[in-house]
Formats: sequence, structure tokens, C-alpha cells
Amino acid sequence: MRLAKLKEFRQPTYKYLGLGKAPDATFESMDAVLLTDNSYSLADFSLSPVF
Repeated sequence: MRLAKLKEFRQPTYKYLGLGKAPDATFESMDAVLLTDNSYSLADFSLSPVF
């Protein structure tokens, strides 16, 4: 359910935002921040399934 809402948000946003040289990495990082509970460091985000 959360993944479907994420895709619904991500598709139009990706088209309209200028995210610089690394738009995919920016979105993956944003996804991990939004969907990961109880992260204590930046390394925890890399363990998120959406990252």
C-alpha cells in the first residue's frame, strides 16, 4: 500500500522537479527517509528495501 502511494507521488514529481545531476539517487534517498522507521544513522537508510 505504501509503495503504491509512493509510486503515485514519485512519477509526476520526478518529471517536474529539476534535481540536478543525480535525480535517481536523490529520489532513492528521499524514499528511504520517508519509509524507514527508527533509523539512527545514514547507513540505516541504505538497508531500506526502497533504497
